[in-house]
Parts: sequence; C-alpha cells; structure tokens
Amino acid sequence: MRKRKNKKNKLIKGSLSILLGFLFVFLTYLDINIDKSENNLITYNNKLFNYIDASELLNVLDKEKGVIVVVNDRKDINRLINILLTLNVNENIYVYNSREDEIILDLTEKEIIVKQKPSKEYEKLLNKLGSFTDRYLVSTPSGNYIETEYYKIYTPMVLFVNKGEIVFSNYIHDDKVTDEELKTIYKKGINLLETGKFS
Repeated sequence: MRKRKNKKNKLIKGSLSILLGFLFVFLTYLDINIDKSENNLITYNNKLFNYIDASELLNVLDKEKGVIVVVNDRKDINRLINILLTLNVNENIYVYNSREDEIILDLTEKEIIVKQKPSKEYEKLLNKLGSFTDRYLVSTPSGNYIETEYYKIYTPMVLFVNKGEIVFSNYIHDDKVTDEELKTIYKKGINLLETGKFS
C-alpha cells in the first residue's frame, strides 16, 4: 500500500515537472514570436514599459515626454531597464529594438553585401536622429573595420525627450562602463526631465 502511494506521488511529481516544462517552452515561444508591429505594454517588476516600433518612435520623438531605450540586442534591454528601475523613473519609458528595421551587412571575400535592407521607417529615423547615427563599420577577419556608405543608429542608447527635443542622451560605446556609472549618467537626464531646465 505504501509502495503504491510513493509510486503515485512520483507519478504526480513527474507529470507536474513535464507540464511545467511544456509551459516554460510555450511561454518562451510566445516571447520570441510576439508581434512587435503593435504598441505593446510590457510589465517588468510592476513597472509598465511601452515596446514601440520605428513609426511609433518617430511619434514619441515628435510629441511625447519620457525615456527612450534604443537597442538591437535583448540583453541590453534587460540591463538598461534594470538600471532605470533602480532610479525610480516617473516618466514613460519606451523600448525600441532596431534589430528588425536596421540594415545588416556582411563581408564576403570579394565585397560587402546587404543581408537585410533598412525599413522605410528606419530610414526616416536616421534622418530624424542625424547626430545620433554613424557610419556602418564592417569588421574584417584581421580585426580591422571597413567604413561603408550606410548609416546605423547608435545602440545601445538612452534618450531623454521632451516633446520634440532630445534634452539628454547617452550612447554606451565602451563595454567596460559599469552599471553604477550609467546610473550617475541617467540621473542627469531624469533630473532634466523632472525639473524642466533644458537650456
């Protein structure tokens, strides 16, 4: 009788483990395949973030007030949002992942090829963000870089905007910059938004 009970408990535990595994796989699938074409609200540690596409970013840059996180890598999203959370930002936070919109180049033995063309909205963003863009550099096997005729938006970057004006920005160009250093930098941008002293 006791053996049956133990067997039954093991069977229930095993079934629950399998069920939880399937649930985890399903949620991961949904996360990867979520449609980014709509404005999605993301809850992260009870804080709402607006996940926006390129056309919505253009609108935010023109009309809204808040903090924009511009990335092309998911790990950067997590890092920057974690930092902003510790600073108790009261403004709207918008997240734009440029990965699907930006141009992607590759270097073959003979030439540079375009693997992904930029979206029309991304090209408009390049014009809008002029000084926040730079030439696309392609790395060579020897570790050098070739400058191309194409441009990309700086990433990862955080912009502090107020109705058409970028009042403060920070582009992480050095991988060695620490979270504490970024907190100090972002506090300046948040302070500018909160006090309204933009000049």
